[in-house]
Amino acid sequence: INQEDSIDNLMILTPSDHILVPDFPCLPQDCCTITFVRVQALSREDEQFISWEQPLIRNGLDMVLSGDTGSCAVSLLKNKAMPVGTLLEELVY
Repeated sequence: INQEDSIDNLMILTPSDHILVPDFPCLPQDCCTITFVRVQALSREDEQFISWEQPLIRNGLDMVLSGDTGSCAVSLLKNKAMPVGTLLEELVY
């Protein structure tokens, strides 16, 4: 998935030319505008609030974890330069 940073805490997601599945769950064929700011997403219909419960995230993780391609690992990263609670996710294919 291609990710482009936009203004006002927004990201634009588009399917990549190199995507390994024909239909990534809940990702529109053209583009999807997301935000991590709930109040902002509630005030605009064209923005999706991204959380662990959002179908794009939930179904995407299910696809990776249940599929034959890819792997996932969890580790603890201690780095004082990163704010507490920062999540680093790395998917290796």
